[in-house]
Amino acid sequence: MSPFDRSAKMLTVIARLQDPEFVVKFQNFCGIVPAPVSSNNGTTRGSRIVRHRVQPGQLPTGETCNGVGRRTHDSRTEGDDDGEDAVREERSGNMGSEEEEDEYVVRNLFLYHLFHFGANLGNEIFYITFFPFWFWNIDGYVGRRVCIFWCFFMYIGQALKDIIKIPRPPSPPVFRLEKRYALEYGMPSTHAMVGTGMPFAIFIMTQERYNYHSEYALVAAITWSCLVCCSRIYLGMHSLLDVIVGVGIVSLMLCCLPLFGAIDDFILHSLYSPAVCVLVPLLLCIFYPTLDKWSTARGDTTIIMAVGAGVGLGHWVCYQYGYMQKAQTSPPYDIIPPTWTWAGLAVLRMMIGVVVLLTTRAAVKFLTLRSACYVAGCDRNNGDTVKTLIIELPYKFITYTVVAFNMVFFVPMLFRLFGIERETFFTEI
Repeated sequence: MSPFDRSAKMLTVIARLQDPEFVVKFQNFCGIVPAPVSSNNGTTRGSRIVRHRVQPGQLPTGETCNGVGRRTHDSRTEGDDDGEDAVREERSGNMGSEEEEDEYVVRNLFLYHLFHFGANLGNEIFYITFFPFWFWNIDGYVGRRVCIFWCFFMYIGQALKDIIKIPRPPSPPVFRLEKRYALEYGMPSTHAMVGTGMPFAIFIMTQERYNYHSEYALVAAITWSCLVCCSRIYLGMHSLLDVIVGVGIVSLMLCCLPLFGAIDDFILHSLYSPAVCVLVPLLLCIFYPTLDKWSTARGDTTIIMAVGAGVGLGHWVCYQYGYMQKAQTSPPYDIIPPTWTWAGLAVLRMMIGVVVLLTTRAAVKFLTLRSACYVAGCDRNNGDTVKTLIIELPYKFITYTVVAFNMVFFVPMLFRLFGIERETFFTEI
């Protein structure tokens, strides 16, 4: 076979993997099908279908009503909590007009909820629960290194999206059940990167640290990864090629995990660590690829990098000021089975800690957003203001750096004050 023939064959394979019809077939197979045509816009007897229209001012979510959802033929998206006002303003000009819509029927509610759960394993709701829970209740040593790894591969994935600029599967023919990331480009799938990178990084990093049945952990990691990857196709957000590329990139990065151990050691021990922890993420955010249209990508990337900066700073302070001491015994350790006492303390830590983090986030966001707008001479009541780099970067970076710092330093110290700290938290070096 000539090189030309091999190239042509490869392009054919790529085109098939990128074909939106594969997404449609997968959705149909999993029970997402076009709604039957009805002569009225009410309930179709015997099919439990409810016709509904998006009212002016109501954000379309793609959720179902009695098993029925609505697919819109535009790419508007819900913004994240910090940018929701800007996104609403962007939508408001078109929300009152009638738009072309398709309805879909959810015939398998189990898969519907299962894949939505899988998608949430790569969303903000997962990050804001996983990292605090892991640091406060499981293992800070593994948590630090997983967090560093997460920051690296998420930046690469987000940046590649805005460099390659390959759009998401078109709707129609695809039913798009999620709106949150619709304005972002599709390749690579960062959900697939998170769904593969996080469980396998945890699996690899805990192998040498704990005594446990690795085969069970490996099955759990594979299941986690498959669930997240399939959810992106099911929800109509990615093609099969997007998912494969995302998994491939993070798989290559998993081979470099020992490097992140060296980075962790540098963060704890080097006197230059504070400057590096702040300046490197900040510069990466400043030189993030230029966007040809506004999306949540740059803001989300800024938040991720800020979390990495805050986690690094917090642990450096813990170590340099003598709060962290090396454990007297060396790994591997036996896993202590959870008890009711452990569960109660975990719940108590989460309740207190989350309240502190939410309060921190609200206070710092209030101050930094208004300060940034004042310095830049911008109207903070203008929805377009938060989209500009000069405003979005400082207020998100400062806010989430402080939140992450408090997560690994102030909140654990508060637990110590209340007598509910995890005994090994300050020994995980």
